[in-house]
Amino acid sequence: MRLALWIALLVPIAAMYMGMKTKKYVWNCVLTLSCAAIVLLTGRGMMMAPLVAALVISVVADYFMGHKNGKPMRYIYGIAGFLLAHIGFCVYSLGRFAGSPRIYIAGAALLVMIGWYLKARVLPKLKGTKPMQIAVGVYSVVSVLSLIAAAGLQGATPFENLLYAVGIAMIVFSDTMIAETDFVGNKEWASFIMPTYYLCHILVAASAVVGIAA
Repeated sequence: MRLALWIALLVPIAAMYMGMKTKKYVWNCVLTLSCAAIVLLTGRGMMMAPLVAALVISVVADYFMGHKNGKPMRYIYGIAGFLLAHIGFCVYSLGRFAGSPRIYIAGAALLVMIGWYLKARVLPKLKGTKPMQIAVGVYSVVSVLSLIAAAGLQGATPFENLLYAVGIAMIVFSDTMIAETDFVGNKEWASFIMPTYYLCHILVAASAVVGIAA
C-alpha cells in the first residue's frame, strides 16, 4: 500500500506541471483532490479527517480566488475558505502537538512579524474596505497559528514532521506572495504563488504517506 501511494503521488506532481503550464483551475482541482485521496487512503483512521477536510475545502476556496473577476466578495469567500482549511490543518496538528519553549518563542516572534507586515504594507492599501481588512487580518493570524501548530507536530517519524511543517510553510509563503501581488502591487512576486501552493498540498500528502511507517 505504501509503495502504491508513493506512485500515486505522481498524479499531483503531474497536475502541478500541467497547472503551471496551462494556468487552468481544473489542474489545481486534480492536484488537491488527488492529495486528499492519498491522505484518505493511508488508512490512518479519523486522525486524518481534518487533513482531508482541509484539502477538500481548499478546492472550493481556490475556485473563488481564481474566479474573482473583479468581484471583492469572491475574494472574501476565497479567504474564508482558506481560513477554514487552515483551521483543519490546525486541528490535525494539535491532535499530536508537542510544544516547547523554542516553538512558543519562535511563534510569538512570527506573530509580531506578521502583525508588523500587515500594518506597514498590506492594511494601508486596503483603506476604505473594512470587510477586506478584517478578512485579511484574521486569516493572516490563523495561518501563522497553523504554521506554529505544524512546527510542533509529533508524527510517526521526524521526516513526517518535517514534510508537513515545510508544506504548511509553503502555503503561508504563497499567501504572503498573494498579498504582495494583489495588495502591495509587486506583480513580480506573482510567479511564486502557485508553485508554493502546489508544493504545500503535495508535501502534506507525502507526510501522510511517510507516517504509514509507524
